[in-house]
Amino acid sequence: MRWVRQRWWLWVEDDDVGWWPDCFATLFQSPHVSLRKLALGSVNQFILLMPPVLFMSMDTYLQGLFVLASDPSSEVRKLVCSDFVHLIEVRPSFLEPHLRNVIEYMLQVNNDPDEEVSLEACEFWSVFCEAPLPPDNLRPFLPRLIPVLLSNMAYADDDESLLDAEEDGSLPDRDQDLKPHFHSSHFHGSDDAEDDDDIVNIWNLRKCSAAALDMKRNRVLRK
Repeated sequence: MRWVRQRWWLWVEDDDVGWWPDCFATLFQSPHVSLRKLALGSVNQFILLMPPVLFMSMDTYLQGLFVLASDPSSEVRKLVCSDFVHLIEVRPSFLEPHLRNVIEYMLQVNNDPDEEVSLEACEFWSVFCEAPLPPDNLRPFLPRLIPVLLSNMAYADDDESLLDAEEDGSLPDRDQDLKPHFHSSHFHGSDDAEDDDDIVNIWNLRKCSAAALDMKRNRVLRK
């Protein structure tokens, strides 16, 4: 495992990159979850940098992502979602030819049984709205996407934020309690330091869905 990690970091400055696609294929198809996670997590760190070797191997890399999209490991699926999120932010042109398939996949995993996978998939929608892509790419999917986001915005019975809010029900309402409000995306940070919905300072699927819906309203539905 240590050798694999060291070798992975060396490829950034390696002139002989012929081994790189084979490394993708080998690690992405490994029967060991730990190696599949290592491969995805390592490449994820370089997406923002986009070194030439990754640029030249992008087709192979994307093929590997689509294969791992249905991986039985929720941790692997989460990393696949994370890689798609980073790609749509940094190099959306790479995903544009595959955009319908990527959107279909994100719609599917937005309801993944593992909430961490769903949360990572939900980040995709906010980032998509800020990418230099035509809004029409997403519009056909809105009748399916909006109900998913609204459903994920519902409070669970055991939601700590809701329980705390109920305990504070005897206190007078503040102005911000009475105004409708949407969250900004956790992926890009929030400017609202006094959001009463952040009583428990944990970014979750409900808050992420609200942020994504707000971004759709402002950047897709109004265009």
